Amino acid sequence: MSNLSAADTQSSSGSPQPQVLMASPRLLLSTALVAAAAGTGPAAAPAAARSALSAARTSVAAAYDSSCSSENTTQPFAAWADRADYVAAPGGSFEPADTRWSLLGGATIADDNEPWHVSGDDTDASSLALRPGASANSPSFCGGADHPTLRLFARSANGSPATALLTVRYTGPGDHLLAALPLGVITAGKSWAPTSTTLTLSGLRLVTGTKLGITLTSLTGTVLFDDVYVDPYRRS
Repeated sequence: MSNLSAADTQSSSGSPQPQVLMASPRLLLSTALVAAAAGTGPAAAPAAARSALSAARTSVAAAYDSSCSSENTTQPFAAWADRADYVAAPGGSFEPADTRWSLLGGATIADDNEPWHVSGDDTDASSLALRPGASANSPSFCGGADHPTLRLFARSANGSPATALLTVRYTGPGDHLLAALPLGVITAGKSWAPTSTTLTLSGLRLVTGTKLGITLTSLTGTVLFDDVYVDPYRRS
C-alpha cells in the first residue's frame, strides 16, 4: 500500500483530510481474477455453466441499470475542489431512524454530524462510531464500471489519529457475495474532513457483479464516519 501522510491533502478549512492508503488497483483486481481462476470464484465454473450464469446476470443487470439510471446526484464535495456528481449510499447518513447498515462488534450511532450537512438536511445530527475492532456493513447499492469511486467523511473521536479498514463487497443477483477486497486504510484526524477519493475497482461483471457494498472496520482508536457517497460519473 502507498504511504500517505495526513498532511498530503488539505480541506478547504486548512485541516488535513483523512487519507485512504490505497493498494495498487491492478494488484487488487488481479487478486480477484486469480481467485476466480483458482476455483474460488464464479470463473471456475465449467464453460456451459459459466455462460448460463453470465446470461442470467446480464438479464438481471438490465433491471439494475434501469434503477440506477434514475439516481439523484449532488455535488457534496464541491467545497473541496471535487465537482463530480455523487449519489448518497443507502443509509450512509447514519441517522437513527435508518437501520439499513449492520452494526457489529460494538459499533454505535453517535450524536455527532459532519458540520457542513452536505446531504442538504440540516436536521442530520448523527454519525457512525467504530471503536477498535467494531465494524459496519452497508447494504448493497449500484456498482459496476459506471460507479467507479466512493468518498465519505471521517474524524477521530478522541483527537488522536485513528485508523479504519475500508473493504468493498461485490455482489451479484440476489445480493449474492462474489468477492470482498480491502481497498485501503483510512487515517482520520481530529476534525471532520472528507476522505480521499477511493476506487471501487468494480466493473468486471463476472468477478465484481453489478452491485457493491462496503465494510468499515476500526483498527486503532475510535473513528466516526458520516455521509457516504458513490460517484456514478461514467454512467451513460
